[in-house]
Amino acid sequence: MNLLGRCFGGPAPRDLIGYGQGQMRIVYYLMEHGRASPKDLSYFIHSGSGRVGNVLKDMEKRGVIYRKSNPVDRRKTIVGLTASGKKMARDKETRFRESIEFVIASVGEDRFTEYMKDINGFLDAIAKAKKEKESHVQTVSKL
Repeated sequence: MNLLGRCFGGPAPRDLIGYGQGQMRIVYYLMEHGRASPKDLSYFIHSGSGRVGNVLKDMEKRGVIYRKSNPVDRRKTIVGLTASGKKMARDKETRFRESIEFVIASVGEDRFTEYMKDINGFLDAIAKAKKEKESHVQTVSKL
């Protein structure tokens, strides 16, 4: 779980918010890109196509997304947000912004900025370590 998510209300227990972390990632991806294929969503949330299919089925039942055939290739599906899904995403974004503003007002802008620099430094170090590990594994596997 990322630290900001823990501080600002997500991921919360599913029964409190009604949506899992994968579902929210799909919603935000669709807000950013408009629509997508299930394959694109699977890649984005790092889940298999079966899992994504089940998540999309649940989201469609809730009225958050729609699925329709791709007019260019009817064998493929396009996924997009319904008006209700877009409203939910905007509401959650507003809550997130309000949470950030509250924390900044509580601890002060300078302290919050330093905290974010520290977090970004940790995340950069983790990414660098992961990249070096992957590079090492590739080098060893070539032997």
